[in-house]
Amino acid sequence: MTTAERLKIANNIYISYPRFKEIIGAIEYCHHFSSCKDEPECMFLSGSTGVGKTTIYRTYASRYPRQITLKGTMVPMGAVTIPAPATVKAVVSKLLWQLGDPAYDRGTIGKQTIRHFWTNQRLWSPNANFG
Repeated sequence: MTTAERLKIANNIYISYPRFKEIIGAIEYCHHFSSCKDEPECMFLSGSTGVGKTTIYRTYASRYPRQITLKGTMVPMGAVTIPAPATVKAVVSKLLWQLGDPAYDRGTIGKQTIRHFWTNQRLWSPNANFG
């Protein structure tokens, strides 16, 4: 095995230590209890470069992959990296992009927000019927 192959394996190993489990648990709480509330639970994950933000995100996201169905693509978990400086338009555009909207960067902030809301309702609500 080459040094590059060994490094790739070593870089993909993580140890599930107590703080890691605590953070994953907090994300899980936000994810699962949001559907029970008028306002969804949200979480902002921040930290210095190299502390494991991407590892935490990827670990949690891997539990909830996109699912292709006859009705469309289900996105059971949404998470985006927000570009700096964060603007409302940039955030909504990134959310629409993550959901697969082909026109994610088009329209006013208001129209994008409405598209995001209706897309989320179709994807998340088991009782939604929008035609």
